[in-house]
This record gives sequence, structure tokens and C-alpha cells, in this order.
Amino acid sequence: MNIEKYDIKILSDFDYQFFSKGKNGIVEKKVVFCPTEIPNYFRLSFGDVVNNYIEEMSISNNGDVDLIIATVVWSVICFTRQNTKRHVKFTGATESRTRLFAMWINKNRDELFKYLNIYGYCNGKCEKFIPNKRYNSFLISLNL
Repeated sequence: MNIEKYDIKILSDFDYQFFSKGKNGIVEKKVVFCPTEIPNYFRLSFGDVVNNYIEEMSISNNGDVDLIIATVVWSVICFTRQNTKRHVKFTGATESRTRLFAMWINKNRDELFKYLNIYGYCNGKCEKFIPNKRYNSFLISLNL
């Protein structure tokens, strides 16, 4: 992916780590892929690491949100490349964070669609990502 991002460390098949570096110092972040009841479908959890737990509601305010989102998306690409049948569903911890993800996807869609199929959920329906539309969550798979 040709978008600036942080380096990630793969801790296990399901756990990825990186560090945000900005105006408030260095903040450890984790991306975790949790299996769901549907085979090959995973839920993404992401946030600051505080006392060895992921704090999805934390706000590090480090001034590097684009790098952070790019790194989370890069983690999804790496995770789905390990097994191309994997699908990842995610939503922001808040409605505004979900909207932030949608805006970032929209801004970078030409590059992202080279690697990923991105779908949005709205009113209980799943559809191919439409720019500038509000979604409740997203489903991502590798573009083969």
C-alpha cells in the first residue's frame, strides 16, 4: 500500500502492534482480530494499550490520525494476506470515529481499492462502499 504508515509488529496471527509518535510522545497501539461465529469473519478491535489492555475509547491526540488509520488498514491487509478467505468487520468506537474512517477511506479510495474490497453497512444492508455515504460499520476483504 502506497500510503504513509507506521511499521507494524505481528505479535501473533491475530495481534498487531505499532507505536504512534507525535506531540504527546510515543503511544503503544494494538490491532486485534477476533473470530466471530461465522468462519473466516473477524471483528477488528483497535486502540491504545493501557495496562496491557486495549482502550478503544482512549484519545491519544498525537496529531497523527492519518498515519494511525493507514496503519490499521495496513494491518488488515497483512491479516487477510495470511488467509485470503478472511473478512474483517469493523466500526469506530463512536459514531464520529466511524465517520472519520469513512472519510479516510473516501480520501484514499483509489489506492485502497487496488488491495481491498470495502463494503459499508447501513440500515441493516451491506453494499459496496459509496463515497460520502454514512455507514454504521465496514466489511473488508482482500481484492484478489
